[in-house]
Amino acid sequence: MLSVNYFKKYFIFFRKIAIVVFAIPLFISCNKTDSEEKNFYQSYLCGTYQNYSVSGENKLILFYNDIELKNNEVTFFSQDNKKGSLTFSNILPNERESKIENIDLVPDEENNRLLFEGIYNSKSSKNVKYSGYIFMGTLSLNLSDK
Repeated sequence: MLSVNYFKKYFIFFRKIAIVVFAIPLFISCNKTDSEEKNFYQSYLCGTYQNYSVSGENKLILFYNDIELKNNEVTFFSQDNKKGSLTFSNILPNERESKIENIDLVPDEENNRLLFEGIYNSKSSKNVKYSGYIFMGTLSLNLSDK
C-alpha cells in the first residue's frame, strides 16, 4: 500500500512543475520583441513637429543662426532609437527641401530624451551645424552656419 508521504512527495513535485510551466508564458510575454520596440519608437517619436499648431501636439522649437523661426514643420523618422532622419522645407537658403539622414541619436537617461548633433552639407555646399533633442512630444532643432 502507498503511504501518505509517497503522495505528498509527488504532489509537491508536480506542483513545482506546474508553477514552472505556467510561469514561462509570463516571462515570454513581458519581453518586447524587436518589432514591438520599433513600433514604440515609430509611434512615440516619429512624425511631423510644427510650431504653429493650436492643439499642442508634436511641438517644434526651431532656431536658425540664433533666430527663432515660426510657422515651420520638421518631420522626424527613426526605425529604432539609434539612427534618425530630419526633413524640412524652406528653412535653409536656396534649399526647397532638406533631408538630414543617418543622425546618431544619443539617449539622455537623466532627462529621458534623445539628443542629436552633427554637420549637414547643404545643397548649396554650405556646412550647417545642427543639434537638438526629442522629448515628450517636443522636437528642438538648432541650425547654424558653420
